[in-house]
Amino acid sequence: MAKIHPLILLSLFFSTITLWMYVQRSISDSSYGHATIFFILSTFFLGLCIGGLLHNNRITKQEKSKDCSGENDS
Repeated sequence: MAKIHPLILLSLFFSTITLWMYVQRSISDSSYGHATIFFILSTFFLGLCIGGLLHNNRITKQEKSKDCSGENDS
């Protein structure tokens, strides 16, 4: 399993923030259809970001447990 690069996760988080700003702008413009779509997309991106963080954390824990048990791949 490969780790997800932290810059990719950071860009997903910034995309989420940007989409939240679009949601606020769409609501203030009374464009509720656009606000709904942007809200769904921002929720999806936030879920991807959290899932990536959990994925990386799980891989790190597995690597640490291998190192502690004395197993080496080399």
